[in-house]
Amino acid sequence: MYAYDIIRETLSLSNNVYRMPLIYNLLDKLEADTYITQSRREISDNNRVRIYYKITEKGVQYLNELTDSYVRLSDSVNKILFGKEENQ
Repeated sequence: MYAYDIIRETLSLSNNVYRMPLIYNLLDKLEADTYITQSRREISDNNRVRIYYKITEKGVQYLNELTDSYVRLSDSVNKILFGKEENQ
């Protein structure tokens, strides 16, 4: 995916709630940390460079760690707010 695709997909999946105004900074950071890598570059019809990214093995591991952390946090918040865990 390239940055604009990531923005559109994120908006679509979040019902236009979650916006990513700093996507290029985020992509630069993820690439510097080797969680993603450039897979190809294309020149668009309006002469803009489109950089496509793909997730690396290290990125998949990081994503799994973040997902696990999110689930634990979400379960804890649900337990505090509602007296039960989401997965029960």
